[in-house]
Amino acid sequence: MFCSHSNEKLYEWPKDTRARKWTSFVRTKRMNFTPSSSSFLCCKHFEDACFLNRSAYDQGFAKNPDLMVVHLGRQRQSGPNPNELNFNVSMAIVHPEYDVDTVDNDMTLLLLSAPVNFNEFIKPVCLAAATSTFFAGTNSWVTGWGFIGEGIPLPPPGDLMEVKMPVVGNRKCFCQYCFINITENMICAGLTQGGRGGCPGDSGGPLMSKNGSVWVQSGVASFAFGCGQPRFPTVFARVSQYQDWIINHTGVENMPGFVTFTSPGTDSDLHESCAALPPIDNCPGGVEMFWKCFGDKRDDCNRAPPITL
Repeated sequence: MFCSHSNEKLYEWPKDTRARKWTSFVRTKRMNFTPSSSSFLCCKHFEDACFLNRSAYDQGFAKNPDLMVVHLGRQRQSGPNPNELNFNVSMAIVHPEYDVDTVDNDMTLLLLSAPVNFNEFIKPVCLAAATSTFFAGTNSWVTGWGFIGEGIPLPPPGDLMEVKMPVVGNRKCFCQYCFINITENMICAGLTQGGRGGCPGDSGGPLMSKNGSVWVQSGVASFAFGCGQPRFPTVFARVSQYQDWIINHTGVENMPGFVTFTSPGTDSDLHESCAALPPIDNCPGGVEMFWKCFGDKRDDCNRAPPITL
């Protein structure tokens, strides 16, 4: 497998994606339920079994994969999609440590029922390797067919949309989501003033950054508070945390599907602090051990359930 390269021009929000022509975008249709986005393919070879990853919160469908249909190369929800290929799902593998209450480890692999022949319109994306760093401010893009504002559904014909927003460091995200534990298995993106973010219907969609000519997927859309609300960035499952787990189930260890994304400079998020967030210097081992030390010590915050997208 060679993951996707692109020299496409980058756009600003609001923007539909017809000009960019994202390759291999996936929609997972759950029979008799609202369709939602899924992330890109993770395949070994054309002739081999193909997997894609998505969020895990709708576990009922993981137990009944025959209720799902995967649409590859789809650009719009209604009308012609001349480059679309459809696949049934043979198996869904929910991460064994997925927590329905905290939405931690919100990751599922879907095994497609047949091999995929890649083409100009359907290609795999590179996945962030375990050694990747996405510092605060890293430019990222999210794509999906979710709502385009609070209570505003995507109008017909439902063209695939994109939004550009920066990574929000985990320490800052932890402070902003005072009532929800932002773990090392998550990555956040959005604007402090709001206006850009994931919305209902975007769950399972990709968070991507461009490394030269290579698109690297850093996250899988998981939850948010509202739709692009001020102070509350969108939270994604952090792909780089799951390299070993993905390899164990897909066998892509020797394939160039995982790419190390390295942010330049230093991470400004290391200087973030708030009442709920003890100073990082108080934790033996520094930032690497921070979440193990303080992940559950937020006594001055009220708890509330996260809102899945």
